[in-house]
Amino acid sequence: MKDCVTSIKKIVNRAVNNRFGLEGELISIYGAFRAIPRAREVAAAIRDLALKFEAAKADERLVTFDDLLFRTRELLERSASTRLRYQAMIRALLVDEFQDTDAVQHEIVARLIDLEPGTEAPELFIVGDEKQSIYRFRGADVAGFSRIKDRLIASPIHELPLLGNRRSSPNIVAFVNGIGAALMRSEEQPPPPYWVEWSSGHALSALRAPELDAPIEIITAIPDWPIESAVSAAERAQGSAPANSRKLNADRKRLLEGRAIAYRINQMVGSEMVTDSANELRPIRYRDIVLLLRAFSDVTIYEGALLDAGIPCYTVKGRGFFACQEVLDFIELLTVVDDPTDSIALAAALRSPFFGISDDCLAEIALYREQAAEGVEFPSRGSFSVKFRTGGPAFSWLSAGHDDAIRAWRILDELWKLRQRGAIRAVVEHALAATSYEAVMLGLGQGRQRVANLRKLAGLARDFESRRFFTFQDFVMHLRRLAEQQPYEPPAQILGENENVVRLMTVHQAKGLEFPVVFVADVGRRPDIDIRNPVADSQNGLLLRDVVGSGMDEIPNYMLDEFRKRSNDEQQAESLRLLYVALTRARDRLIVSEGATVQGWAKQIREFLGGDIVAAFVKAGAEQELTERAGAKILLRRPESTRALPEISPGLDSPINDQEGLAALIRRRLSFEPPRPQELVISPTALADFDRCPRQFLFRHELKLPELVREDAIAPSAKASVIGTVAHAVLEQLQTDTTSEDKIGDLVDLFGIPAGLDSRERAMITADLARYMAKFAASAPAAREVPFFCHIGEALFVEGQIDALIEHGEHVIVRDYKYARAADHSSLYQVQMEAYALATADAYPRSSVEAEIVFLKDGGVTVPVTLPPLPHIRARILSLGREIIAAQTNGNFPRKPPNASVCHKLRCGFVERCWSD
Repeated sequence: MKDCVTSIKKIVNRAVNNRFGLEGELISIYGAFRAIPRAREVAAAIRDLALKFEAAKADERLVTFDDLLFRTRELLERSASTRLRYQAMIRALLVDEFQDTDAVQHEIVARLIDLEPGTEAPELFIVGDEKQSIYRFRGADVAGFSRIKDRLIASPIHELPLLGNRRSSPNIVAFVNGIGAALMRSEEQPPPPYWVEWSSGHALSALRAPELDAPIEIITAIPDWPIESAVSAAERAQGSAPANSRKLNADRKRLLEGRAIAYRINQMVGSEMVTDSANELRPIRYRDIVLLLRAFSDVTIYEGALLDAGIPCYTVKGRGFFACQEVLDFIELLTVVDDPTDSIALAAALRSPFFGISDDCLAEIALYREQAAEGVEFPSRGSFSVKFRTGGPAFSWLSAGHDDAIRAWRILDELWKLRQRGAIRAVVEHALAATSYEAVMLGLGQGRQRVANLRKLAGLARDFESRRFFTFQDFVMHLRRLAEQQPYEPPAQILGENENVVRLMTVHQAKGLEFPVVFVADVGRRPDIDIRNPVADSQNGLLLRDVVGSGMDEIPNYMLDEFRKRSNDEQQAESLRLLYVALTRARDRLIVSEGATVQGWAKQIREFLGGDIVAAFVKAGAEQELTERAGAKILLRRPESTRALPEISPGLDSPINDQEGLAALIRRRLSFEPPRPQELVISPTALADFDRCPRQFLFRHELKLPELVREDAIAPSAKASVIGTVAHAVLEQLQTDTTSEDKIGDLVDLFGIPAGLDSRERAMITADLARYMAKFAASAPAAREVPFFCHIGEALFVEGQIDALIEHGEHVIVRDYKYARAADHSSLYQVQMEAYALATADAYPRSSVEAEIVFLKDGGVTVPVTLPPLPHIRARILSLGREIIAAQTNGNFPRKPPNASVCHKLRCGFVERCWSD
């Protein structure tokens, strides 16, 4: 039966794909008929979604750029008086970059220049180059040139071609002219409107004096086999190779192409010449070079090749951040912190550089089955995550990786406790500090880049947490979704675009720019084929293929096939225009790298050069060969990276054999001392903690260690901290001091439920805040949640947020809320309040400043804070800042209380870490 079905499918596929006889046509026609009901269903769904979207925009009073265009067109069509008024106002209309405009914009221009009875239409001046129309993906319509000409058929049209090229060298201009004349021709005559047919009117004339007229360089495609010297010319020509050689895949070839480009860049920089703005020769610098790619799908491969070669580079609006291994490792770690039962994420985190647990150790944990002994039972069929959690912290039964497993269990336990507080930033920062992950990354290739990526991820965590609406789980789900979708998010930039760096850009990004040296890479990339289903066709509406059978086999639809054929032809026409744009970015040097395959542009350029010439060069195995075509000198180059390549191995890189070099490297790493901090940006809370006890500051703010604090402690416990955060979030949202208790309750639920507060705790917060709001209705703050950034002096900056400011003429009161009881502990906040007061005094130089603390759990008891003179405050905070910088430099954070009893009295959460007894 199975063989029978397979045979029938082959017959049908042959009939459809080869279109032989009437049978194939009937199937395709039937498919078009069969798709109509399904297309109507899809169209109805799209219409309903569009109506809902329009209603949502109307409710929010929003319009998009497309909305503005559509409404402008409709207004000019519908209202003759509006059209006449603008025609009278506009005497001349200039449209720049006309090749990038779309059909709706063409109609707007046409409405403004249409002749009306008794009126004089504005003069139209269009500036554009149809050969550079490359934005089809966002609606740009190169046919607009002919459409406007047809509209103005009764008006005199003056074309002023600008054929002089002041940018590129004569050799580059000759190469571009030759490529255009050879390739920019349609097989269909007359050509369709979307084809720009090259003519003598398109040929450029070089206006630059040939001070430097280097040949165009073509770096030929990477061969299929890893060791060029091991493959004879005859074997390469026949596509065969030695038995011990493995054929390279496309990614590996692109890596080798990147190395070849890096090799050529390092050859050029400092030794070969370009011209400056005064047309004088000077050595090439990195900043003179741009590497252009048709797409950024594999940009990280080229980035890595450049960085490995020691070439500083900058990717303009790149992608790949969420594909970096260190970022993926971190996402797995955060996943297991959020869900300790996720065995896959746990295994990934444990074997990553965060913990470095060996596969043997992981296997022993996964396979361990302990029999009941000494009253201890271990689950014999538990998941890996269960065995790991219940096996620690002792792991006495482990024979491999015992110490590593204990360390991992301890750190994960600390992270799980932090997770219970919902502290996104604290988990991220403690994970980095406790595992020394950044130090590990610094020891790997591109270490600075890896650490910068980790800091960027930590910044995302801080930003996510600052929004208050999101939980830790939300953050993890957000990261996992981004890792799956791989959006356009570049790795953290450690160099600026304007520094001495090689820039990586797409051709679209480079349009309108020029560079002394241009590498066009990966030109052999296979062109994309339009296989969309369904599609919106301007001629036939919504088109799709229906499916049939349990295998969901698509039924051919001749209308969709015709659309795809036309779409692919349009794409081919635009592809050649994109190549024209890429080639014309170069001023002095143009290097084209074929890359992984000889498809797309590489195939077309070979056709222009003469395929036999390039094939003979590749077969001969020569280093380089100079040829000429269409008046342009062209240098064929062999990709240098294919020399003496190591055999491809699925294993790890070979170990370092240079023992002296390895020892020297270890000594340098072990003797590394971090530079002294040049500046300090700190919060008032951290200042107060350091003043209270430097050791507490170290544990709380530098190492981000979890605290074990009882609920009655002065310092907030985990749950008390969450309650305080929710209370502050609600106060931030309250706009007036006459807010009803129901409104306060709604806000408490909004923030408290995601934070894990039960109904009793939320009711308590609501009651306390309602009492406060009623008590202080007469002294409403002038501003709430006021951010500040205050320069104290030298290199010390204090950054924070003041809960409330109350203005009384030339008198300002700084108010701070504490969701606690007043008791006798207001002195603990003295440094914090002094910092707030100093920042307020800087912002209100003509006002006197006072400070007060409102303790919300006591019904709004207000405790005034005695402030010393402002110069004394500034001197004290500056002194604290110097002490913190010194402690960070020498690593000395002494404990301040004289004995453990004082620490217990302060309810410090780190007493056991400081006092063993």
